[in-house]
This record gives sequence, C-alpha cells and structure tokens, in this order.
Amino acid sequence: MKDVIRRIGEITLQLARVVEKALWEAPDFRALEVAVVRGAQEAARQLLVTALEALDRQLMEQRDRRQLKCVNQQPRSLITWVGEIQWERRYYQERPSGARRFLLDEVLGLAPRQRYSPLVQEFGIQLCTQVPFAAAADWLERVSCGAVRLSAMALWADVQAAGARADEAAKAQREAVFERGEIPPGSRPAAAVDLEFDELLVRGRRRGPDGQKER
Repeated sequence: MKDVIRRIGEITLQLARVVEKALWEAPDFRALEVAVVRGAQEAARQLLVTALEALDRQLMEQRDRRQLKCVNQQPRSLITWVGEIQWERRYYQERPSGARRFLLDEVLGLAPRQRYSPLVQEFGIQLCTQVPFAAAADWLERVSCGAVRLSAMALWADVQAAGARADEAAKAQREAVFERGEIPPGSRPAAAVDLEFDELLVRGRRRGPDGQKER
C-alpha cells in the first residue's frame, strides 16, 4: 500500500506541473482548458494502471498456491474514458487441469477480447441510439478531447452484441412470467395505482324496459 500511495503522490506532482505550465503558456481560456483536461486524463490513466497493478498483486498474494500456479505476466490494453491504457497482469495455470486464467480479468469482468471499458461501451451504445454510427464515433472523440477513438464499425458490432443480449434477457423474462408464472420483483413500492378502463360495468339500481339491469 505504501508503494501505491507514493505513486499517487508522484502522479499528483506531475499534474501540478502540467497545470503550472499551462498557466504560463496558454494564450486563452480554451487552450488552458484543453491543457488541464489532457493533463488530468494522463494522470487518470496512470492512476488506473496503478490501481490495476495493485489489485493484480493482491490477487497473487491471496490466491490458493496449491491450485493456481503463477506462470508469467502478459500485457493488456483497454480504451477507457480517459484514453488507452496498457498494463501487465499475471497469468495463472490451474492444477491439475492445466486451465489458463487471468484472475484480474475475471475479477473485473473483462472479456478476453474486450477492447474498451464498460463506461465507454455504455456511453457509445447510448449515443448510437440517437445518431448514426459515424457521428457517434466522431462525438466520442470530440467530447473526450481525443482520448476515445473508435471506428463506426466497432460501435456497430457492439450495438449488435448489446441488442442480442437484451433480446435473450427479454426472452428469459417472458418465459419466466408467462410459462412458469414467476412474478418479477418490483424496483420500488408504488404510493398509488391508477387504473384505466375502456368500459366499466356498474350494477344498475333498476331494470330497463327490456327487463335487463341498466348499465
């Protein structure tokens, strides 16, 4: 933990130097804003890598050494909201099956070929529901000051995958409700319930000329 704290201090000092330089060199507010944002993005990238490496080291120390053999370290990269980061995580082999595992990836829920972070993925999919894929890719790059650069085809593929997952989830929910009779849990209690009817039958006080009760 001391190494992590020392590293955080170094990153903070680097950011302070970036801000100081921008204050002296930026000709206007826009240039100052861009310099500070990009400096903060660089600091955030280093903080993410520091956190990932610390968690990977913790997983190594807490693992069952009889079941998991640490083989080596392998690199991985990911496009995050503050830009692309690269780090190394430990590769393990199970005993006696020989199965290969990356504990860090498993804990964080990162798929083997996942190219960008869940936050970027979430925002990209939402944006693609509002504008075309090419425009979404352009906006992602603009609002992130160039930190997030994805192709339109990458966004399209991710939207297709998200749609397939949503379709499977909806299918499973329909089967649970209409075939097995399971009642889905509510997210919050309702203070009041409003009901609307096209036609409401009310018992009549008297019968009409035809002998039927009036409605």
